Amino acid sequence: VGVAGFVAGTLEDRWILSRFNSVAAGVNESLKNYRFDEAANQIYDFFWHDFCDWFLELIKPRFSFETDADRGGTRTACANLVGLLEASLRLLHPVMPFITEEIWHAIYDGKPPLKSLALAEYPHKNEKQIDLAAETEMAILQDLIVNIRNLRAELKVEQKQKVPIQVFAEDAAMRTLFQQNRGAIERLGNVESIAFVETPQAQLPNSRHTDRFDVHMGYERKIDVASETA
Repeated sequence: VGVAGFVAGTLEDRWILSRFNSVAAGVNESLKNYRFDEAANQIYDFFWHDFCDWFLELIKPRFSFETDADRGGTRTACANLVGLLEASLRLLHPVMPFITEEIWHAIYDGKPPLKSLALAEYPHKNEKQIDLAAETEMAILQDLIVNIRNLRAELKVEQKQKVPIQVFAEDAAMRTLFQQNRGAIERLGNVESIAFVETPQAQLPNSRHTDRFDVHMGYERKIDVASETA
C-alpha cells in the first residue's frame, strides 16, 4: 500500500506522497461505486498536475549536485521519483493499459518482477503516508506562485525577464514557509528577488491580496513611445 521505500524529507516529498495516497483512496472508492469517469479524472489530475506540473519542477535542483555531500540527496530524490512513477503506473494501468505496461517494463530494464503490470498490486491508501499539514502548506505555496504568474501575465512581463516581488504575511508561520521555500518561489515564479515587508501591499498597484498574504510586483512596463506613435 502507498509508495514503498519513499523517503519523505522535504515539503514537496511529504506533499506528493500524501497526495498520492489521498488520490489512491479516492480512485478506489470511485471504482468500487463504478464511477470510472471520476476515477480516471482523479488519476489524470494527479499525474498531469501534481506529479508533472509541480513535483518534477520542484525537485529539479536536487539533481544538480556539486559536492559529494549532495549525492545522497540526489540518490534519494531519484529513488523517490522512480518509486512514485512506478506506483502511478499501477494506478493508471486500468485506464491506459498499453502505454503503462511498456513504461513499467522499461523501468525494470525489461526484467520486471512480474510478467505483467496487470498482476501487480493495485495502490491503496497508506494512512501513515497521509500528511494533511504538508498538503495545506503546499497549497499555500502554490497559491503564491500562481498569483505571481498571474501578475506577470496581466502586466505582460516577458517570459525570460525576472522581476522583484514584495510579500506581506501577517502570520509568522506563513513568512517562515515562504522563506524556507524561497528557491522554489524564485524558480517557478521567475522571480529576481523576494523582500518580506511589514506593511500590507493590497492597496498598491500590481498587487494581489489573499487571506494569508499580499504580493506586490515591482515592475513597470517600458513603453517605446516612438514605436507606439509610428
